[in-house]
Amino acid sequence: MGTEVAKKIMFVAGEASGDKHAAKLIAQLHDSERIACYGMGMQKMKQAGMQLLVDAQPLAVIGIVEILIHYPALRRAFRTLKQSLINEPPDLLVLVDYPEFNLKLARIAAQRNIKILYYISPQLWAWRQYRIKKIKHYIDHIAVIFPFEQDFYEQHKVAVSYVGHPLIEDLKAWESNNPEPAAERGETKTVLLLPGSRKSEIKRLLPLMIQTAKIIRQRLGNDIRFRLLAAADINTDFYRQYLDDADFDCRLNDKHTYTEMKNADLAISATGTATLQLALCGTPLIATHKLAPLSYWILKWFIKIRYASMPNIIADQALVPEYLQYDATPLKLSEHACKLLNNPDMRKTMSQNLLALRHSFGTASASKTTAELIHDLIK
Repeated sequence: MGTEVAKKIMFVAGEASGDKHAAKLIAQLHDSERIACYGMGMQKMKQAGMQLLVDAQPLAVIGIVEILIHYPALRRAFRTLKQSLINEPPDLLVLVDYPEFNLKLARIAAQRNIKILYYISPQLWAWRQYRIKKIKHYIDHIAVIFPFEQDFYEQHKVAVSYVGHPLIEDLKAWESNNPEPAAERGETKTVLLLPGSRKSEIKRLLPLMIQTAKIIRQRLGNDIRFRLLAAADINTDFYRQYLDDADFDCRLNDKHTYTEMKNADLAISATGTATLQLALCGTPLIATHKLAPLSYWILKWFIKIRYASMPNIIADQALVPEYLQYDATPLKLSEHACKLLNNPDMRKTMSQNLLALRHSFGTASASKTTAELIHDLIK
């Protein structure tokens, strides 16, 4: 009897969150049968057993201007993956978020009748809904992580499955290993700073957050301590160059994400995945973001939703305050932060509202459910 040939799956992820979620999926696949995984990603996908054809770390950018600056590197990465699709077609192409890049690659794969699964789909409900035509034409199946996305794609006659959200899976795993309640808070209150997962974000937001923290400390005194939660894929030395400007102690942590979140009295966070993580922990937060001016005005023209942070988008109401672009100033952020830090009832109400969001996601394991879907697609 001959040796069974391994199924080949190409994964393409271009951001830290996609790398993390895809890594869990790859680990699930390797646990069950012979599958060869390769493609574009970062260190977590590599550690899970994927062969890196392209390292996506330098390509993790956000904003129109930033993408134009990195265009030569993005083009080289695209050519590498395109050539691989042509020379050695995989049994399945799994695209993970990163739509500007991935929808172009989907066209190449579809032209060669390569089956495609999109895991963590483009947020067409937010902007550029016309791309639904490309989704219908190129993609065989979509695995969505927000319950309302299933209804959206079903209305457009796209094959779709709600698989659960990866963050629910992460948090449940953390809670099972940390059964004890979070540490009791004393008189000192903790403010957690989360400036994003991309260097371009951090360059814009961390100086803003440090200036905000200085004003908070001046107004509320030494009873406030600050923690900076670093992205795991960015060297802590990158953050320290900004912390040199802080005239207060700000402990830097690139581990124990949920411990830090659950023990914080308040977080000031970049819009994005971190705001949902904080919401699932019930941590009161203020969301903020800044882009290059041209990127901001282009996005403002196209985006059709009222909110920027995921808790507000999911709830379709302002559960958390948002300070974006020209409103994102140290004075405005510090004023709202001081208001929340001085009012435990306001923080408690926000926390309860955020925890209510968690129930809407259900209990499915995203990586396990998506792995089962992949097995069905490559039979």
